[in-house]
Amino acid sequence: AYKNAWIKKLRNEKQIKEFRKEHSLSFLLHTFYDSKNNNIILSYIFKNEFLQIADIPKAKNYLLIYSLDKRKAISDFIPIDFIPVQIDSEKRELIGAEQRNGDIYLQFYKWEY
Repeated sequence: AYKNAWIKKLRNEKQIKEFRKEHSLSFLLHTFYDSKNNNIILSYIFKNEFLQIADIPKAKNYLLIYSLDKRKAISDFIPIDFIPVQIDSEKRELIGAEQRNGDIYLQFYKWEY
């Protein structure tokens, strides 16, 4: 939780509209539960502004592995170029789909952590 908080009065309609705009730098696409290791795999899309700030290579999606036991992320952002659709906890394998030239291909991504 944050220790510091502040209050700012919105003085006019323009400020209120600006406050309501979406300023997200990332979007959470999918979450997968790795039951064997008690981890959550999060799949994100980042906007270019975030990629420039964080100095991360450009990719279609990014994975982040969060340990429920340790209560923290146990990986950096992992760039992937497919859309994840399923996880196989036994094989530590993420299965996804990628479209190339109108055809759909399955992609398999294995990781060690």
